[in-house]
Amino acid sequence: FELKFKEIQIRMWLWRRTRYIHIKYRPQSLSSISTLHQHRVAMAERLKMKEDELLCLKSKVNDLEEQLQVLSKRNIFRNRIVCVSVVLFVVLLFSLGKGEN
Repeated sequence: FELKFKEIQIRMWLWRRTRYIHIKYRPQSLSSISTLHQHRVAMAERLKMKEDELLCLKSKVNDLEEQLQVLSKRNIFRNRIVCVSVVLFVVLLFSLGKGEN
């Protein structure tokens, strides 16, 4: 049992070592790239696509925030106009009421 365990450990170490060497010194021709490397390339491409989508969404959010700020400023301006109009109307009514007395 102990010998079998050592054999498994050695095989795992060799597998890790050959995998490391294969990844570190990968061949340049596409036909000889391992499936592991192809999987990593595919994952990197998907990650790049997700990053591009995220950047696109961030720019859309920034555009929407700018539009929201513009609308907010317009609403504040409208609210001020309404408040000033109401105050002037009340002052006008008050002055007309005093003028009758």
